[in-house]
Amino acid sequence: MIYCWRAWWKKLFATLRKYQWIMSKIESALLCLVADGTLESILTSHVDDLSCAGEGKEYEDSLLAMQTEIHFKINKQFFGFCGEKVKQNGNFEIEMGQFDAIEATDYQVLSKD
Repeated sequence: MIYCWRAWWKKLFATLRKYQWIMSKIESALLCLVADGTLESILTSHVDDLSCAGEGKEYEDSLLAMQTEIHFKINKQFFGFCGEKVKQNGNFEIEMGQFDAIEATDYQVLSKD
């Protein structure tokens, strides 16, 4: 299974580089898109979860192209990332929670012994 994820990561990284995304020298799971000396976007990845934020033509163009090339789905305002449910409200406030994960947990009562 590791080989499958590694192949996906290599495809993701090659595609991001194609659209001028730059990997952080400190954290390889963090990538930035800089256009004309201005930070347009950041993207973070964990296994097959991606989360990014940004604005600008290069950002929007690269997202559309990567949606086709690496078949990822763009979810704005409500999405999951690493088990967290993330929702952005109309006033740009962000709500996060793991209600589904908590509810899926089997509780066990332990004796004092």
